[in-house]
Amino acid sequence: MPAYPLGFTPQRSSSPRMTYPTQNPNPISQQENHVSDPMSTPITESCKKILEEQGSRKRLKFLEERLRAIEGADMYGSIDATQLCLISDVVIPPKFKTPDFEKYNGTTCPKSHLIMYCRKMSAYAHDDKLLIHCFQDSLVGPTSHWYMQLDCSQVHRWKDLADSFLKQYKYNIDMAPDRLNLQRMEKKNVETFKEYAQRWRELATQVQPPLTDKELMAMFINTLRAPYYDRMVGSVSINFSDVITIGERIEFETNYSPSYQNRGKSPFGQATQRNARNSWKQTYFDPIPMSYTELLPQLLKSHQVAIVPQEPLQPPYPKWYDPNVKREYHAGAVGHSTENCFPLKAKVQSLVKARWLKFKKTEAESDINQNTKS
Repeated sequence: MPAYPLGFTPQRSSSPRMTYPTQNPNPISQQENHVSDPMSTPITESCKKILEEQGSRKRLKFLEERLRAIEGADMYGSIDATQLCLISDVVIPPKFKTPDFEKYNGTTCPKSHLIMYCRKMSAYAHDDKLLIHCFQDSLVGPTSHWYMQLDCSQVHRWKDLADSFLKQYKYNIDMAPDRLNLQRMEKKNVETFKEYAQRWRELATQVQPPLTDKELMAMFINTLRAPYYDRMVGSVSINFSDVITIGERIEFETNYSPSYQNRGKSPFGQATQRNARNSWKQTYFDPIPMSYTELLPQLLKSHQVAIVPQEPLQPPYPKWYDPNVKREYHAGAVGHSTENCFPLKAKVQSLVKARWLKFKKTEAESDINQNTKS
């Protein structure tokens, strides 16, 4: 231990220390860490929400585009124009104008519509593609929808489309009126003679095969009742318009002549058949050189008479009723035979008086004279 002089007290010295420069604290950082702005927090959160929503919308839009690209064609079918067209590569002639077609709605004869269409397109009858393309302009309603549903792989020619059209609407041909429908028609009390003739003639145009002029007039006259039939059965008419003119004259006379004011219609109902037959019993019919059963087929063949369907009788039956015989003149109705059919005898009598029916003296056959006077 070192010796020190008396009275000297050494001072303890500390060991030297290394010092490092210290950085002053950042006042801005301290302000950010210790002092806060009350408006900064809501603005930051709103921005984050907006950015998140924009990102979500972008991702959703991207996914939708991907789905449309992957599944769009399968969901809605092909939208390629070449596949949507029934026939492609149609060449429209220069200055071509679509004709004004009568529109077909599916309720009339399809064959008649095809005839009408082809005749209006007769200048392009050999251009199958144009015929197929323009056919849609002649359709309306359900038929237009049928055209849109056609498969383009099944239609290559005009014949393919026409056959498909006829097959689709063939039921209208099956339901077309026939000769029996014409024979059953009769004039209504509320219509004039001309209105009835026009209604009957319009229906007759739909009958297939078409009626000849002689068939037309004979069948129409046979649907008439008194006084029209009695006055017209012997008339000389060359066309249907003459028949209408004669009928209108008779109609005028019956409306203004006192002798016809109270005259009713010929009876054909069940309640009046008995009275009609009783009155016919008092009528004298000229004898004919053959049976009415043999004569009826010849009159039907020459269209001098037509079958007249009659309402079947119901009990109580009249005395003359025979359930074992049929009346061919009345479409096979039961009650009496053709030989005892007074309405048929009256028809024959009228034809004889009008000189439309003559019998040969040497043969038991009828010679029907159409009385073609000019």
